[in-house]
Amino acid sequence: MLRTLALALTLAACAVDAPPPAEHASAPAAPAITPQSAAAPDACTALMTHARTCTDAFIPALVDARARHDKPAGIAQQVAADRNGVIAAAMTEWQTDSTDDAIAKTCAKAAAVEAPDCSAAADCTAFVQCAMPAFERRL
Repeated sequence: MLRTLALALTLAACAVDAPPPAEHASAPAAPAITPQSAAAPDACTALMTHARTCTDAFIPALVDARARHDKPAGIAQQVAADRNGVIAAAMTEWQTDSTDDAIAKTCAKAAAVEAPDCSAAADCTAFVQCAMPAFERRL
């Protein structure tokens, strides 16, 4: 289930689609996002590769975002019961899902990418704060 969670969130974060639902309108604004159709795989790859370098901050934030929105259904209850266990399972899956090959396959599936430019983030906490709203909007 967590592999699906990570892959679905990754694909969703890399896909350009309709504006987020009104219920997310009060969420903190993400950095400016620019559709980059010509550089779509590159933008997606850059975001996912940076996420990989920040695994220890990224995965707990991803699990928490999924729990807040209960997507997939039932994860909020799992996280409430055993957050550390869910994070540990997600970390294990991320080892496979964050390989260069897996990232390339994930980003190749995205027709176009919209991603915040978080390259200036000074550390992983700043990167996650920059990138997570884009991931979360697509849940």
